[in-house]
Amino acid sequence: MNPYNTVVPLYMRFNDTALAIGTGILYRRHEKAYIVTAWHNLSGRNPMTMRPLSDSKSAIPNNVEVNIPFYVEEVKSFFRTPYYIPLENSKSSLYLIHPQTWPKVDIAAIPIDPDQLDSSQTPIAGLDNLNICDLLKEMLVKALEPELPSNSPSIPKILCIQEVESKLQNKLQNDLFASDEIFILGYPKGITDLYGQPIWKRETVASAPHLNWQGQKQFLVDCASREGMSGAPAIFYHRGNSITIGNNTYHYPGPHTVFHGIYSGRLGKTSEFEAQIGIIWRRELVDEIIDNRVYAPLSQDLILSNKEISIAIEKIWSTDLKFSPEKILESEPHLFQFCKVVMKEIEGRAYPDDVKEIIIGIAKNKKYISALRQH
Repeated sequence: MNPYNTVVPLYMRFNDTALAIGTGILYRRHEKAYIVTAWHNLSGRNPMTMRPLSDSKSAIPNNVEVNIPFYVEEVKSFFRTPYYIPLENSKSSLYLIHPQTWPKVDIAAIPIDPDQLDSSQTPIAGLDNLNICDLLKEMLVKALEPELPSNSPSIPKILCIQEVESKLQNKLQNDLFASDEIFILGYPKGITDLYGQPIWKRETVASAPHLNWQGQKQFLVDCASREGMSGAPAIFYHRGNSITIGNNTYHYPGPHTVFHGIYSGRLGKTSEFEAQIGIIWRRELVDEIIDNRVYAPLSQDLILSNKEISIAIEKIWSTDLKFSPEKILESEPHLFQFCKVVMKEIEGRAYPDDVKEIIIGIAKNKKYISALRQH
């Protein structure tokens, strides 16, 4: 089957207000289903600066609308059904993040149970007690009577990326190098059609995936991406039956699909005309997120107060003697390194620029007090 049936458009919202468009992929692990996308889609924040992506006070999404394709065996077709997923309740968020708190891993996973979708999550009015799968079955029966031998068609199912991957996936996963071509399947500027098809954009791998760009499990691609593609899957796709891996040629029925990771945006984007280099977070991070079961902080609890940041700075200063106030004030690299230590200590829950300013303020105060004691 075609991998585009595992890709879904995401419409981030605050209550009923539309905020942004993104992309996700249906993913299965330990027999449970997830929608995997970019962390910044769900948090509404820049993963590098932690600032809101919009100046609006209601810019942080608390729910997302998703059009999920359900496969109906009797007609060998997919039917996309829209429904809403809450991103948090009064006690906690409802999506998973990576346990590495800083630098941020720009991937998140929303647990879903397709068999339990009810009409309260869909824009279909007047169906308060009807399960979505029951609704699709009922529609199918009416559409196919009397062709169906019985009025009990199979339960519609979702298709996750693992179910369309090549049997050579394990071999192909490690056979990705700079200069190879892959595809990113997403919704640039929200472009799609009646069938919810994503747009296939061809990309060239621009850095060695196994070398971990900037020490993170990510690699770069040369891409012409646009807003709406954040969270899109990076996929190797080959329609033929013969495929060469290294010096060996394998003959397996095609097509061959391999999921390599999640696209999270362009590197240092400031204009539409600069070098278009995109970031792909590698696939294994998705499994790490699901296996560790770390839920994101509530949106209102994510950013700490200046007092809480100051306490964390004083705590580090009392135990880590290699960072002196004098070095911090005189050396930008020392300030940068100390800021990284603080951001890890506070689990990335602050604006890095604000943390720097607080560090400088405390360092100046410590230096002043030290000078008074010497006199």
